[in-house]
Amino acid sequence: MYSTEDYKNIDDSTDCIFERSNQQLLVNRTQRNLLIKSEVTKSYEFLYNILLENEVVDYDSLHINNEYIKFFSSETFYIILKNAISEWVTYNKNAQKMNERIRCELCGYPIFYACTILNIKNANILRVGRSCASVFRLL
Repeated sequence: MYSTEDYKNIDDSTDCIFERSNQQLLVNRTQRNLLIKSEVTKSYEFLYNILLENEVVDYDSLHINNEYIKFFSSETFYIILKNAISEWVTYNKNAQKMNERIRCELCGYPIFYACTILNIKNANILRVGRSCASVFRLL
């Protein structure tokens, strides 16, 4: 449904769903938060635990474990990420203006306008900024 090419031209490439912000980073904050809240990740207990234990996943957090590093560099990881993305739909199409800034629940960036997305597999709800919502093609 989604291809990694769909996500190459996002303005904030440091937190883009499919791009890594540097060579050491294997999973960025946005990917981590998305995966933790998605149902597909629960099928991979080791992955879920790594994500819960680490704000970001890089070589240091994996203690140079070659098997884990290979996994995060594999097509399997990107398939899991694509499946996680496909679990989310728009809950409220209109971005809601907040009385005060809140943090996007995916990337952590302060936002005034929040879009609500719903996970159709586990009913998790996230308030995200318009940039993160556009990654899911929800707006």
